[in-house]
This record gives sequence, structure tokens and C-alpha cells, in this order.
Amino acid sequence: LTCPPEKQTALHMAVVSGWELGARLLLQHGASASARDADGRTPLHLAAYDDRLAVMRILLDFIPSSEIDVMDGAGNTALQIVCGGTTIRENTVEIARLLLEKKAYPLKHEDSNESAWALVKKKPELRELMKAYVNMEYMDEDDIKSEPDDDFESADEGDYSDNGLQELNQYAREVSVLVDVSGAWRVLAQRLRLDSLLDWYAAQASPTFTLLNHLKDSRDDISSKSLAMILEDIGQTEAANVIRRYID
Repeated sequence: LTCPPEKQTALHMAVVSGWELGARLLLQHGASASARDADGRTPLHLAAYDDRLAVMRILLDFIPSSEIDVMDGAGNTALQIVCGGTTIRENTVEIARLLLEKKAYPLKHEDSNESAWALVKKKPELRELMKAYVNMEYMDEDDIKSEPDDDFESADEGDYSDNGLQELNQYAREVSVLVDVSGAWRVLAQRLRLDSLLDWYAAQASPTFTLLNHLKDSRDDISSKSLAMILEDIGQTEAANVIRRYID
């Protein structure tokens, strides 16, 4: 079923109107979540444009992570649409969080527009949320255009003096190898109360490296010394000793 002139399907219209039951029933009976209207927008794009949190949750139950970053006719992903608004609306932050948890990529963009990460530069609520998902270490330069150098700090560089992890850049990689191999990064994340992002860490080339950099960005109450103590407490004595080698 389509509706001219915008060529929107029944699912598009259910999303725009915020009709949760209708959207779920349509999806359960085979409606395509990837159908596009005349402007190249899928129902996901419209949910992002219209701040439809409840409908967004329903759509994400039916959309695989591999399709979360499809672009509309203007070259924008749903995450870019959410982050590109002039104001932070009622559901903006929560919708962004849902998309990020579904593996939306904050650095993706075309030459003609800005990435979601760049769009939230002056939006602290979204910027803080997105920090855990932005790591230059994992950028694919063939597919994702690099952001300006002053927007980012390499995981190998930088001053960690804002918190107790001043030495992190010296031991992060060595510790990451040890903890990745043992699989103890999950326990470490739980001890650090960062386990809400376990799925994201697991999807990275080095879960521990991502976790440590997230720790640096999100917590200022953990020092290298206390991190070593936590690692030893969870049975990662070798990794703990690596840290102590740099701080003693």
C-alpha cells in the first residue's frame, strides 16, 4: 500500500503518526522496514526525523545491525538525522543511544555532509553519550571519511592528566593483549560498572583497549594504581604487573 505523492507505505505512515500497534502489526505481517519513500527515506529515517521513540524501539526489533546505517536520499543515516537537529528534543538522547547500541557508526558520512560525531560537537549531552563509540583506532579509511584532526585524540597520544590514568597510553596496548586473550575484559567491565556496553566492546578488534579508553573518557575516580589492583583481584596478575611497571 502506497500513498502518493510521497510514495510512502503504510509503515511509513504508521511511523509518522506514532501508531505503535499499527507499526508492529505491519512488521509482523511482512511490511518492509527498508522501503523508501520519494525522498529515499525508510521508516527508520522518519522515526528519527519525528522524534518517535516508541516506534523507533519497534523498528529496531526488526532491523538488523547491518542495515542501521542506510542513508536517505540526502545522504544521512538515522543517527545523523537525530544528531543534526537544531535543538535537543524530548527523545533525542534516548533515540541516539538506541541507534548506537544497534551499532550505528558515529563517524559515517558522505563528502557532502558531516558525521554524527561532528554534528554533536556543541551538544554536550550527545557528545558525552557518543564518546564511548568513537575511537580512531577502528576507523575504516576506505569507507569512512576522517574527521578533522582537532576533533579527536589518538588512542596512542594525548594527555591523561584530567584523571588518574596519566600513564594509560604507555600500558594500554600491552594490558589489552593480555586481558583480551584471557577474556577477563567482561569481568573488568562489570567491576568498573561499564558493562552496559559489553556488546559494543565485544564487536571491537580489542574489547579491552576500547574499554580502557572508555574508562579514561567517562571516569575520573580510577587511577592506574587502582586499575592494577582491580586487575589483580580478578585474576589478571600479569596485566596488573604491567601497569605497576610503568607507575612504580
